[in-house]
Amino acid sequence: MEAVADELTLGTSVERLGPTFLRPPQGFRVTGTEEAVLSVARDARIKWVEEVGPFLRALEARPGEYGVVLLPSALGEGSIRRTDVRHVAEELATRYGGRVTKHIWEAGPVGFGLDNASEGSARAMSEDPRVEYVEENPAGTIDVPTPKVDIDHRGSGDRFRRSQRPNPGTYVVSLREGPRYLRSAAVREIGERLTAKYGGSIRRVFELSAGLSISATEAQAIAMSKDDEVEYVGEDTIPVMDPADLPPPRR
Repeated sequence: MEAVADELTLGTSVERLGPTFLRPPQGFRVTGTEEAVLSVARDARIKWVEEVGPFLRALEARPGEYGVVLLPSALGEGSIRRTDVRHVAEELATRYGGRVTKHIWEAGPVGFGLDNASEGSARAMSEDPRVEYVEENPAGTIDVPTPKVDIDHRGSGDRFRRSQRPNPGTYVVSLREGPRYLRSAAVREIGERLTAKYGGSIRRVFELSAGLSISATEAQAIAMSKDDEVEYVGEDTIPVMDPADLPPPRR
C-alpha cells in the first residue's frame, strides 16, 4: 500500500497526510486541489475517494440536531468530569449557536448533544480547535437480527468496562487500532459483522473515533469485547441532569 500511495502522489500536487491504512478499507489520506485529487481517483487501483473533514453528514439526519466530539486537549489532563464537558459545551454553544442538550458524554468519545442549531453554526463549531468533529444526528438506527449463539460471559478482563451509572442494554464499542478518518460505511460494516456474530443492534456510528454505540445484552457485550477487532466495550452512562437543565421554579 505504501508503494501504491507513493506512486500515485510523488511528483504531483497531491500531498499525502499520515500513514496508510493497513486494515480494510486500505487507503491513505491526501490534500490538494479538487482537480488534482480527481486525477488520482481515476487510477484503476482506486475504488473510491471521499472528502472528509470535521463536519460529518448522516444519510438521514434529524434537522438541527448534532453530536459534538471534543479533542482530549480541550479538557486538559486528569480524569474527565461531566461538569468539565458541559463547561466547554456551553462556551461553544454561546459562541457559535445552538443549545446544549442533557446528553453529555464523559467517555469514549467525549462530547455532547447539540440541538436548535443551524448547519452553518454546526460547521463553524466543527472548525473550533477544541472540537474533533461535529456529526449530524441520524434519524434512525439499523437493527441487525440477533442470532441464537452460546455466549460465554466469564473472564471479560479489562476489555469490558463498567460504568457507575450504566444505561441498561446500551454499550460503546471502540475498535482496535482503528485508523483515523475511516468512512462511516467501513465502521458500520465492522459493526454489522460484530453484531451478526455476537448479537445486538447498531445505534450509532462514530466515524473519526472508529467506534459504535450498540444495543445488546451484557453477555453479548462481554463476548464482543473479546473479539480481535475490538479494543474494548464499555457500558454507556446515564446522563445526570445538571441544575442548569431544570426548569425555573414557579413563583
